Order: sequence, then structure tokens, then C-alpha cells
Amino acid sequence: MEPWRLILSAVAASAIASPLIAANMATTISTDLASVGHWKMEVREKRADGQSLCIEYWTFDDESTLQVVSGKQVVKKRWRIASDDEFDKMFFTSLSATADPDCMNEVADPADFPATEGGGFALQKLGVAYFLCTPMVVEDVKRKTRTSMWGDNCWATLTPIKQN
Repeated sequence: MEPWRLILSAVAASAIASPLIAANMATTISTDLASVGHWKMEVREKRADGQSLCIEYWTFDDESTLQVVSGKQVVKKRWRIASDDEFDKMFFTSLSATADPDCMNEVADPADFPATEGGGFALQKLGVAYFLCTPMVVEDVKRKTRTSMWGDNCWATLTPIKQN
């Protein structure tokens, strides 16, 4: 086969495979979140006493529903994972919330529900936990490179809670 045909075939194959790989990653993360079920979300920012600024308890199920307990507030959400070439992203639609204070002492107005879809933050797996991050890609046009950024853009961790 001529070299240009081989390169063209590889490019075409990767263009076809890329959405399939992304869809497979989204399915894997969704299965992981639902199979574990109970997770602790802890914001990385600390209060003066060294404790997390906010801790929430998230319960995922395989029906794409999520219950978030934040302070005294309980929020029901629908969730989904979508993947692209750069990131696996989590999106939420808040369906209802109790009129109690959350971990930041904010009270939701039940009249604001259901809300429009939000989120779109990136998930980065580290061992059994996930970092929740703001997606950021830096492009260097001169060098023709793209870099997915993590680190400081990761604002919370999602850690599985063992159930007895």
C-alpha cells in the first residue's frame, strides 16, 4: 500500500474510533459511579480551621439519578457523563431541593426547580477517587500542541464511601 493511503486510512480510522472510545469512557465512568453508589465530595479549599470548605454526600444509581446531601439540604438530580477528545465531563439537571441550608449555608428556592442542565466539569480518575475539575485546554499554535490542564483547576475530590 502506498504510504499516503496508509496515513489516510489511519486518520480515517481514528476519526471513526474517537467517538466510540469517548462513548466507552463515559459508560465506564457512569458504571463506576452507579456501582459504588455512595460518594463523598470534598472541596479542596480549606476553612481557617483546616477543614474542607464544603463536604457533600452523593448517591448515584444506574437510573441516572443522584441524591446530594449538602449540610441539611437534600437535592435530587439527573446526571450524565459525556466524553470528548479532551475530557470526561459530568452534567447535572437539578430536579428538586429542600429549603434547608447547604454546606455553604445557602438555601435553595424550591420554586427554581427543575433547573436547566449545568455542570460540564471534568472528571480525572486517581486510583478509586475522581478529581472534579474545570476543563481547560491550552493551545500552543506555534508548536501545534494542545495540553489538557489539571492541577489548580481541580476544585474537589469524589471519594467512594464503603458500605457495610
